[in-house]
Amino acid sequence: MAVPLPSARPAWSRTWALGTIAVVVALFESLSGLGLLFFYRPVAASAHLDLVDLAAASPFAFVRDLHLWGGHALLIAAALHLFRVVVAGAYRPPRRHNYQVGVVLGLGVVALALTGYLLPWGRHAQWLLALTPSAAAGGDAVLAAVFALHCGVLPVAGTLLIVHHLRRARRDDARARQEQA
Repeated sequence: MAVPLPSARPAWSRTWALGTIAVVVALFESLSGLGLLFFYRPVAASAHLDLVDLAAASPFAFVRDLHLWGGHALLIAAALHLFRVVVAGAYRPPRRHNYQVGVVLGLGVVALALTGYLLPWGRHAQWLLALTPSAAAGGDAVLAAVFALHCGVLPVAGTLLIVHHLRRARRDDARARQEQA
């Protein structure tokens, strides 16, 4: 049974701030990531050098730093948002499905952070890949797969899940208000 949406917008609440911050930072990450696509080639021999050249010679070097710090901010905002949801008990029905979608979104943010950590293809990435010997031997193929995940699959899936999460939050909020009335 479809629950009608309230005609008036819900009042602002300070508890929404963390989710809003996470969405805004995710949008910012998308924009700065699009800018970085002009300077990066997912080839094992040149990936690290591309970023070194970007940092040394380009007037857009700050974009990489903003993307890096934005990724950290997104992890923190998503973790705090999830913590607030648990503390508030918003994982219970009728919001259980939306909570599960939010957990998947949180895991997606962690996956984006891990794949982003590998893209510079420096010694940290090599060390991390040493934990999986079959991946360490792959070189270009592994970097291309990580690049495809970080720049294609995860952002598209995340965008679709964010839209679903926001629509579902609004619907669940209306349902909870009806149950309280």
